[in-house]
Amino acid sequence: MQDEYRATLQKCGIQGSSLPQLFNTLWNYDKGGAADKKGVETCFVTLSVLGSLTVDDPSDFAKLFGASSISGLVDRHIFGYSDKRIKFRPFSITREFLQPKGVTFPTGFGTQRTSGWARSMSVVG
Repeated sequence: MQDEYRATLQKCGIQGSSLPQLFNTLWNYDKGGAADKKGVETCFVTLSVLGSLTVDDPSDFAKLFGASSISGLVDRHIFGYSDKRIKFRPFSITREFLQPKGVTFPTGFGTQRTSGWARSMSVVG
């Protein structure tokens, strides 16, 4: 997993890459898409990205983010910094199996809620 975010930023820096714009779109909306020679692909997602980026010096960071932030990607990050080396040790994850259960709503529940919301937003007269 080391340097996966570096690889992502490098792909954002490729000339003509739509990845930075897709990240920006998914930051603001839950629907995005991209086109290639085979057609248009659309995705529906709530985007959250956690990336770790190791750099040798500040110029290394500037080189990676400078290339990929052309369209505002850098503004959509929260940065932390540490000069302390950390040796990563994977931890054990215990699988938990969940049994999905059906949900039922009272008759008219959704209609009452959305009608009230629409009236409060002056959408319905």
